[in-house]
Amino acid sequence: MKPYKELILITFLLFVIIGLKYLNMIADNDLLAFILVPTKTLVEFFTGTMSIYSLSQGHFFEALNITIDKSCSGLNFWVMSWTMAAFMTIRFFKDIRKIALSLLVITGLSYIFTLFANASRIVGAIYLEDFLHQTIGADTAFIHKTQGAMTYLFCLVCFYGFLNFLLLKFFQPHLDIPNN
Repeated sequence: MKPYKELILITFLLFVIIGLKYLNMIADNDLLAFILVPTKTLVEFFTGTMSIYSLSQGHFFEALNITIDKSCSGLNFWVMSWTMAAFMTIRFFKDIRKIALSLLVITGLSYIFTLFANASRIVGAIYLEDFLHQTIGADTAFIHKTQGAMTYLFCLVCFYGFLNFLLLKFFQPHLDIPNN
C-alpha cells in the first residue's frame, strides 16, 4: 500500500476510535444495551442470579448486591481490542479490500471476545472479592480494580496471540508483501 493510502487509513481508524470514545462518554445504559445486555446475561448464567433493570441504575443483581452499568460495560476494552486488531490487520494486508473485510471480521471477533472478557472480569470479581473479604478482610475496592486490570490485560494478550496465530496460520502465504 502506498504511504498516503496508509496514512488515510490510519487517520480513518483514529476517527473511528475517537468516535467510539465519544460514544462511551455520552452514552447512557440504554444506548449501551448492545454490550450490557449480553454481559448481564452471561453473569446471570454463571452466577445463577437474576438482575432488575432501570435506566438510571443499570442491571442490579439484588442477591449479589452489584450493578452492571455504563461504567463496567467493557466498551473501553472493546475499543482497545478492536484498535489493536485493526492495526495488526494493516500490518498483514496491503490490499484495501482485504483490510476492509478484515475490519468487519475483527469488529465481530473483538465484540465476542469483549463479552467473554467482561463477563469473566465481573464473575471473577464477585467470587474473588467475596472470598478475600471473608478470609482476610481485604479492601474490596482495591481488589476490584486490580483484578479487573489483570483480567483485561490477560484477555488482551490472549486476543493478540489468537489473532496473530490466525493471521500467520491462514493468511501468511497470501500476504500482499512483495518478495525480495
